Amino acid sequence: MISQVYELCKPDVESNPFYVLSLSDLLSREQEPVRWVVNGLVPHEGISLIAADAGIGKTWLVLHLALCVDPDDRHHSDRDPRAAGPGPRSAL
Repeated sequence: MISQVYELCKPDVESNPFYVLSLSDLLSREQEPVRWVVNGLVPHEGISLIAADAGIGKTWLVLHLALCVDPDDRHHSDRDPRAAGPGPRSAL
């Protein structure tokens, strides 16, 4: 019954960019590979948020991440140091 209701209410994607996706719709979409600034931690595009209680070590983590994007140290980064683009931003 729910699937019948869904089919009746299925939006016209062409005319309305804002519509509800089902889980099966999301899982069936092919995803583009993620480009990383720091492997598995900081994506090349988007926003990353580091939040925790005071004194946990957020500042040290951000300092370590800054070292990870250093063009002379490619241990943690798959970023091409010659690639143009903005550097990481931090609000401490």
